[in-house]
Parts: sequence; structure tokens; C-alpha cells
Amino acid sequence: MLKKLALLVLCGLSMASSCEEDPKEGQLELIFKLRYEGEDLVMFDRIQYPDGRAMFIDRFTMFISSLELDDRSIKEVDFINMTLSHIDATSAADGYSYVIDKLPPADYTSISFDIGVPAELNAMKPLDFDRDHPLFQLNDYWDGWESYVFFKIEGKIDLDGDNQITDGIALHVGADETLRNVQFDKSISIKDGETTQATIEIDLHTMFTIDGEIYNIDGTSQIHNLTQLPVAIELADRLQKTVEIQ
Repeated sequence: MLKKLALLVLCGLSMASSCEEDPKEGQLELIFKLRYEGEDLVMFDRIQYPDGRAMFIDRFTMFISSLELDDRSIKEVDFINMTLSHIDATSAADGYSYVIDKLPPADYTSISFDIGVPAELNAMKPLDFDRDHPLFQLNDYWDGWESYVFFKIEGKIDLDGDNQITDGIALHVGADETLRNVQFDKSISIKDGETTQATIEIDLHTMFTIDGEIYNIDGTSQIHNLTQLPVAIELADRLQKTVEIQ
């Protein structure tokens, strides 16, 4: 009531023809977390591939696009680099904080986004965008594929079982065929002046063992050319089935 009275006084002093309260807005904070066998994944920490061989992960990035709450579009495209946010145990426990501002208060029932870059934007190149644009990512674009790298999983593994983690992992997935959508039924209440949180988890151990089949890391530990598109499609399918929301 006091706020409304003060507003009326100010409106009268300014002699404005119309005067309304500031529009109500809230925030959504998505916390992206990498996991491995149900535990926080820490870059460079020794873990086991599903078949028992030693390995570690040292990089994970992905593009997200077409982010929506119900049918409301809230983000066209963005770049998520979870490498530094999982560099030690403390940061991995916190996860990667991704905040969307200026959302109209409402009770939403679903959230969805694509992993990757939509075809109309994927047809463009980093230099087509300003430096502060999410798609100005010179190291995450393949000229040979004419595509952004939709997600990267990098690290090293002991392929020959000699207890030396020296073999490189570079699972770089891109091309229009690998764009994947994830959608969740999730009650998300956005309130005026408040921040609502939701956690999105990606367990890479689950990705490597999806549907009971272990990914053939011996056959393709690195993806660098178009002949490997079928494997990139397989990895996109695996990641899509791995993403969960809490």
C-alpha cells in the first residue's frame, strides 16, 4: 500500500499521463553438474572407464540452444564451458552456474533445450558474429565439417592396460545430424525479485554405458573427420539419454 501511495505521489509530481509499477521479473539459475558414477567429476582426477581401465577427463564444453520454459523461448543459443567449474572438488560440488534474468513470474511445468547449434546458425561461422556473441568460438568450430563442435569430451586413458594414462581422448561431436533435444517435466516457479534454482546433471559414466552397451573407446577415442559421423551420432544419442534434471 505504501509503495502504491508513493508511486501515485511521484506520478502526480511528474504530471505523467500514465504511471505504472515496474514490471515484475525473476531469475532462473541452472546449475550444470558433471558426474561420474554418481559422484562429482573433477578434472584430471583418476577414474575408471566402465571396463576398468584408468582414465581422466580434462575438458567438457557444449552449446545449448532453443532454451524454453513451457512454450516461452528464453535463450536462443549459448556456450557452456564446464572445465574450470569442475577443476577441483569444491568447484565441482558447486557446478556451473547459468543465470537467466528478466523472466516473467509464473508457474512453469517444463523446461527444454537443444544440445548443439540450430541449422540456421550452424551454417554461419564464428567471424560472422561479434566478439561477445556466444557463437564467436574460434576453437569450437570445424572448417572441414562446416559446423560448430556441439560438445567436447577430452581427457586421457590407459588403452593398452600398462597403468599409464597416456592415450588421448577427443570426442568432438558436431554437424546438423547430431543436434539433440532434451525436455523435462519440471515444476519451476519464477517469482518477482527471486532466483529459482534447478540442477542439470550429466553423468559421463552413464553416457559411456547407456542401454547396457559400453562405448567402443578403443575403436574411436578421437573424432576429427566426416567419415566418423556415425560415431558422432551415436555419442549424441548417448548424451541425450544421459542428461537429467533435479
